Amino acid sequence: MLRVISANRLRDGIVVYLGSHGEWVTDFADAVLLTSEEACESGQAQARASLAANVIVDPLLVDVVESTEGRRATTLRNAIRAAGPTVEFQTSSSAA
Repeated sequence: MLRVISANRLRDGIVVYLGSHGEWVTDFADAVLLTSEEACESGQAQARASLAANVIVDPLLVDVVESTEGRRATTLRNAIRAAGPTVEFQTSSSAA
């Protein structure tokens, strides 16, 4: 069992992953790899604390596989999330 924890950053909705030091990272490759049930429970506790602190929303465990090509999510939804936004992100709107 290999897993990572994914969520959305509350500030801007960007997909983030739990990093090795409890921080939230935007790069799927930088996510801490959870390899046991105990590690998953610990990661979920960290995610609940971030959820309570209004840092993230919708944390979830994501099954992953590693190969010679690197790490990838096992579901299409999470593979798309890991690949990054499918639309351009705009930080401000302009009036015409």
